[in-house]
Amino acid sequence: MTAPLRLVPFDGLWEMAIDVPYSMLAGRGDLAWSCGQLALGARARVQAPGDLLAQADLVADHLGTILRRAGLAQSSVRRLVAYYVPATDGDGPALIARLLDRIGKAVIVDLVPIPVFYYDGVRLEIDLFCGELSASPTVDDVSLAGGAATARFQSTAQETWVSFAGSPAALDAGLEALRDACRERGLDPQNCLEEHWTAPDAALASLSAAGVGFGNGFDPGAVVSAGADDSLIRLRARVRADAVAGQQTTRAGSRFIVRAGGPHLWLQGRAGEGVTGLVEQTAAIMQGADEILAEYGLGSEDVIKQTAHYCGGSARELHDNMGVRNAYYSKPGPASTGIPVRGFELATTRTVIDLRLLRGWRDE
Repeated sequence: MTAPLRLVPFDGLWEMAIDVPYSMLAGRGDLAWSCGQLALGARARVQAPGDLLAQADLVADHLGTILRRAGLAQSSVRRLVAYYVPATDGDGPALIARLLDRIGKAVIVDLVPIPVFYYDGVRLEIDLFCGELSASPTVDDVSLAGGAATARFQSTAQETWVSFAGSPAALDAGLEALRDACRERGLDPQNCLEEHWTAPDAALASLSAAGVGFGNGFDPGAVVSAGADDSLIRLRARVRADAVAGQQTTRAGSRFIVRAGGPHLWLQGRAGEGVTGLVEQTAAIMQGADEILAEYGLGSEDVIKQTAHYCGGSARELHDNMGVRNAYYSKPGPASTGIPVRGFELATTRTVIDLRLLRGWRDE
């Protein structure tokens, strides 16, 4: 690859309670992914405990520092995913406004409400995603299905970033309208490389029964519960301009969605009902993922971003769960985010793990 390597080591900005093999940011050229950024300082000390907007400013400062160290302009930021602990109905809109003011108006901000962080006083963690530079980056807001749903699009030459929100009662109509809106922009929904969903508790079962998704393959059991903090079903996706091939498969007792296009691959894994316990499910998913990657001629060194959503677990389980994932990487590893969520459709599901790969991204 001739585009510059973007690699910011996990040092000098803030610290976790344990040593990790990950990087603050990993990328190649204009494409980059951050690890989840929190308002932490030295020795994992929480900054501005309990103050959501003050933590948003601190995290925005961290993101600015990481971008500068990576040699990336703030205008390259395409999406922020903000995992936050809401206290009032106004927290979400206020957080979006603050982040747009700090990072840029032409950024898609997706909110994911969660119950708690395991650092007492932390209310926010943010993932940053950078994409191809655009001469005039803008976000296109669209009303769908007679106002029952909305979508946001930000397009570059090779991909389009999509954010969708719809009423559970009109989900089918909203998704069909979203697909139509994609086609109007010259996009094929089947070329969706990656997708993530959240839904209120009351909609999880109906979403599963409908079996609907956006791209090629859908696992309703991987949808993250937003509890009662969000009444809408939400999707965030990246749609490629070139062809994406997908498959659903099972390895090591775990179910996987795999999508690949050119040097890009996205994999999402969830353990089957026969695998119980957070640590055991993490081990099964990582083993199955390793087998699948080998079939594609890839390895853990090609992983550029790892995301783990998990729920429950004792302090020991959480430590061991992270240890299982950490063992697949060596420094400087990929960007990584681990988030405690409310849950999933099945009470037996303790974790869902995503791997985003870019073949040969480390090559000189």
